[in-house]
Amino acid sequence: MTSKQLSRLYWLERDIADSEARLNIMRTKAEPGASKISGIPSGGSDLRAGENVKIEIAEQSRQLDLMRARAERERASILRYICSVDDPQMRLIIKYRFLDFLPWHVVAWKLGGGNTGDGVRKRLTRFLAAECGAPE
Repeated sequence: MTSKQLSRLYWLERDIADSEARLNIMRTKAEPGASKISGIPSGGSDLRAGENVKIEIAEQSRQLDLMRARAERERASILRYICSVDDPQMRLIIKYRFLDFLPWHVVAWKLGGGNTGDGVRKRLTRFLAAECGAPE
């Protein structure tokens, strides 16, 4: 597995968080009376606009469900990969970085033993390169 493949879950989780925020904004704007200004007569197109917003919310919700399902598949794939790694410390490095999304310095701190963020990152890079048979 490559670092890029391992990182997909991180970016997918960020995309999910962004989509959830966007969906919450859409739902807030779609609430009755959210966009009405008192004293101004309605143009009559409120019903059609409301239906369009409902359709957009439903589509966004469907896309979000698909992204969540994909994230679960990615998480399961990373877990299978972690279980296949023989080195227990490397398993922790991969777990901390690619499932818990910890920064390198925190991964090093959690490992202890005087590790540094750069040292842990380089160790993982060398490990993945050896696994893939690619140069560093």
